[in-house]
Amino acid sequence: MEVRLNHYMLKLRLHKLADLRELCKQLMVRQNGKRDEVANRLVGYLLTPEGKREAKSKLPREFYERFYDERESDKSSVQVDCLCDGSVAGQVIKCTRCNRNQHIMCIGKQTQSENYECVSCQIIQMHPLDEVLEFLITPFWICKDSVSPCERSFECSFEFQQRIFDSRGELQVQIRCIRLDGIGYTQKWPKHGSLSINGKNAMEFTVSKNPNAKQRKDEILNISVLLANGKNTVGLLKYNDLDTYAAAVLLIKQKSEDTLIREITEKPGLSIEEGKEFVINKLARGDDDIVSESVKLSLKCPFAMTFMEIPVRAVNCTHIQCFNLATFVKLQRASRVNRWRCPICKGFAFNLIVDRYFESIIKTAMAEGTDMHNIEFFRDGSYKIITFDEYIADQEEDAIFKGSGPENVKAEDIENINRKRSRNEDEGVIPIKTPKIDGHNGSSSMKNGRSIEMIELD
Repeated sequence: MEVRLNHYMLKLRLHKLADLRELCKQLMVRQNGKRDEVANRLVGYLLTPEGKREAKSKLPREFYERFYDERESDKSSVQVDCLCDGSVAGQVIKCTRCNRNQHIMCIGKQTQSENYECVSCQIIQMHPLDEVLEFLITPFWICKDSVSPCERSFECSFEFQQRIFDSRGELQVQIRCIRLDGIGYTQKWPKHGSLSINGKNAMEFTVSKNPNAKQRKDEILNISVLLANGKNTVGLLKYNDLDTYAAAVLLIKQKSEDTLIREITEKPGLSIEEGKEFVINKLARGDDDIVSESVKLSLKCPFAMTFMEIPVRAVNCTHIQCFNLATFVKLQRASRVNRWRCPICKGFAFNLIVDRYFESIIKTAMAEGTDMHNIEFFRDGSYKIITFDEYIADQEEDAIFKGSGPENVKAEDIENINRKRSRNEDEGVIPIKTPKIDGHNGSSSMKNGRSIEMIELD
């Protein structure tokens, strides 16, 4: 039967925080945090082989049987496509992308992800500029510390080799490896070990003992030139490394940057209505549940610092700020290590969508010849283009008010700001009132249209 993480979480959420902490105490698991944090930590431990063994010996039998559902008795009715090749039995979790079932014990910590994706799907998405045509060797475990490498083989005909040669680098046979104990989706070789192709050493893995040395950057490996006609054997060995890894060999076709950009722009993306609703929802419930009246964002791409032409963000990004599609894609191709990370939130950015609302605002402003620099979104989804002069005035105003009490604000500074901001009364710009600092009288000033009350305390 299919067992999902949410299923386990719901069971533990029925318990009080004190009960969960008592379970943690018996299992010697950290107890601090709110109830959901403790429950999530407890589930993560209980779903490991060690956690299950400890639970069976230390926790009440009733809890053990209820938590693990007892039972794997119907596992024969479930088709499992796992790294273990069927050598392991146990509860399974389904990939939300391809619907493959895999054993929770085989995958480890990655099953704690809310939208779990299997190793194959992670490897496929690792580099969007490469189109995966075929798995020559499906993902497999790299065995724990051993003197013998973990080996897998695939056949390579003369016609296949010629096809790759004629493609002039467009077709490649690659080895990709991910760490199952990590966040996934990222090329990670073992800390210590080696890779062999057809019995010949192709790469050594090591980590510097110097803590000040630069961190090793792992790259996807193209092994096309190392292939032989007939059977090809790939061997991976690791040692002095407690992490778990999975590797695969695949045939890919490189995409051009323009091809990927066209594919993304041809998708529906976020419509104008959806983009506006996204802004409204974000401002209605800001970070830490603090409601914001408005938010100011840059119209420039954080990479090139030029105005965005096709504003995008990753599907899972929760921020309003976008970045320019073409700039981002071209940087990924040029990068020695393919990161595919959002420049704003640092989350994975494999699946990009165009924000049509943001795009329409930029196109309209450019068509009208608007002097634009930033944009301010309001709670109702409306917006205002901020000109360069207004941006400079805001910067000067922030510099005046930041770090100084109202009593230190000089009248001439306020007047200077007003001259720059209120170029035309018809624009509806409210000037900043000059404060009266002398005596014990209260005075007021205006910063961005917000009243600041100055009160001198005895």
